Formats: sequence, C-alpha cells, structure tokens
Amino acid sequence: MYNIYNTISDLDISNGETKRMNCPNCNGFKTFSVTNNMGHLLWNCYKASCNLSGSKRTHLSVDDIRANFSKKDNNVEADFELPDCVVSHGNRKEVMQFCDDWCIHATNLNLLYDVKENRLVFPIVHNGIMVDATGRALSGRLPKWKRYGKNDLPYSYGSGKVAVVV
Repeated sequence: MYNIYNTISDLDISNGETKRMNCPNCNGFKTFSVTNNMGHLLWNCYKASCNLSGSKRTHLSVDDIRANFSKKDNNVEADFELPDCVVSHGNRKEVMQFCDDWCIHATNLNLLYDVKENRLVFPIVHNGIMVDATGRALSGRLPKWKRYGKNDLPYSYGSGKVAVVV
C-alpha cells in the first residue's frame, strides 16, 4: 500500500478546494481526489480496483476559519421564495396554542403558517432579506422540523435570552 501522507503533505490545498490528479497508488488517470474541508483532508481513488481512501485532520488557522464564514455570508442567495402554501398565521387556533405553550409572540416574530403541512413557519432573515425559513409541525407529522431553503449559513432565530438555533 502506498504511503499517501507523503503525497498529500506536498500539496498546497486551501480550505474548500479540491484537487484531482493521477492516483499515486494505482496510477489511474485523474482518478484520485483530495479535498480540504475546514482543515479535514479527505482523499480517495475512484478506480474500482483501487481501495485508496482516508482522511486526516490538519491545522486550520483562525484566518482560514474567518475567511470561510465571510465567504458564506457573501454567497447568501437573495432569491429565496417560500412556497405558495405558506401564508400569514392569521391567529389560527393551533398556532396561537403553540405560541402560548412556548411563550412566543407570533405577530412580533412575523411567524407564518404552512397550510398544506400544518406547520408554524419561522422566517430566517439575514441583512434584512428573508434567506430561509424553518417550519415546526403543529400535529404529530414527521419530520417535526422542516427547512424550506437550501443556503448553508449557520443562523439563529430570536434575540436576547430566547433563541431558536436552527
């Protein structure tokens, strides 16, 4: 078995980057890839007869981490749209009961309601733009929580002492 650590230690792969090359083990043409995912190097050969794969934790500087999260902030998609079945909560009985049970104020938080799936919908706003939403089933429906968007921003909903982290 080939010692992969010699090969990957010579590569300069920045965070989020993937390099594809000839496999150092089986010499397959462009079948080997190495990816740096937040300081975690992942590699494998895609050739069926080769079993070279693995991962290794590497050092990631504070600047690398900051750069990664600021890049995600700049890539927020402003074209997020809720489905047509998500409407104003309209003081529906089940919405108001859920809000009373959890001591939240539906109107102050601009909560919505998914008519099709009977969910209380929490809009996620970033820099004044709705970029995502998450819905909580109000009945025994599974899954209990549903995400309406696809961005990869870490976010929380609410402020002060009470916040819903999604």
